[in-house]
Amino acid sequence: MNYYEAKFIVALLDYILTIVELKKMEKAKLEGVDVSEIEDYSIGVIVPYKAQENLMHKFITEEKLDSLKGVQISTVDAF
Repeated sequence: MNYYEAKFIVALLDYILTIVELKKMEKAKLEGVDVSEIEDYSIGVIVPYKAQENLMHKFITEEKLDSLKGVQISTVDAF
């Protein structure tokens, strides 16, 4: 497992999801609809080892990044 790579990917995912949510709110406001009516998305992260997957889940839990709990993080075999 690679500690710094996992930390970077979790931070990057948090940043990306923040931007996506802001864009969804902006689009909902422009279209005059509820945010829940805007098309949703899914994100998957493929990692080479189970230890890397576990480390990333640990960071998400420790940093209380609830927005990332919907991100699927799995090994190549699992996908």
